[in-house]
Amino acid sequence: MKNVIKISILVFSFFLINQVNSQSAVYYCTSTEAYGYSYGTSECQSLAYEDCLQNGGSDPQLNGVVYSKGYGAIAIGKNYYGYRVIGNSAGIMEDTIIYR
Repeated sequence: MKNVIKISILVFSFFLINQVNSQSAVYYCTSTEAYGYSYGTSECQSLAYEDCLQNGGSDPQLNGVVYSKGYGAIAIGKNYYGYRVIGNSAGIMEDTIIYR
């Protein structure tokens, strides 16, 4: 139940159900389980990377980036073995999303 509440809070706080005005990006560090995100600016990829570092990341990897207007969410939880897992989703108006 706690994970459901955490995920719900993250989903609604990430975009607050508002349309993104520009790009959005999510970075995740597997070794430290830190993540960072940014949205609404053309510099979101570098800002998300820096956010991940500030949250304790040592080697942030790009989890997803969108280059146009749309909606998005981040979900964070733990898997069966207790490791943090992260997923992100974005609905966009054009075919401009890249997942890695």
